[in-house]
Amino acid sequence: MPTDAGAQHLSNLKNLENIHLSNSSIGDAALEALAKLPKLSRMSLQKNAFTDGGLAHLTDMQQLRSSWIGMSKGKITDAGVAHLAGLEDLEALDLQHSQITDAGLEHLKGLKNLRKLYLSSSPVTEAGLASLREALPNLNVRK
Repeated sequence: MPTDAGAQHLSNLKNLENIHLSNSSIGDAALEALAKLPKLSRMSLQKNAFTDGGLAHLTDMQQLRSSWIGMSKGKITDAGVAHLAGLEDLEALDLQHSQITDAGLEHLKGLKNLRKLYLSSSPVTEAGLASLREALPNLNVRK
């Protein structure tokens, strides 16, 4: 099973574009290592142990197009989503089973390329979703 220590070895794969490591034992340290990959555009990392602190490592990943980090065994809140606000080319984001509220959705309003957002089992309200859909009319939200 992949671990944070093992993920450190991936930081040498500078041409890696896609990664799928769901339901394993990686956490914030793995996100730190993956953030060093200049071509990584798609991450499927569901059911791992990420927190707000781990999401801070993704701040400069301008090449990121999709991030599937939902169903985390860690705690992802509005503070973590704030770290994703500058990822302008992000098209798909999975934050299922997170602690995201309507305040966290505000951070996503600037992501004009966001087309898919997965928020099942998150405490966002219909009013918050309506406000987000108004800002991003091409967004498909699954709650």
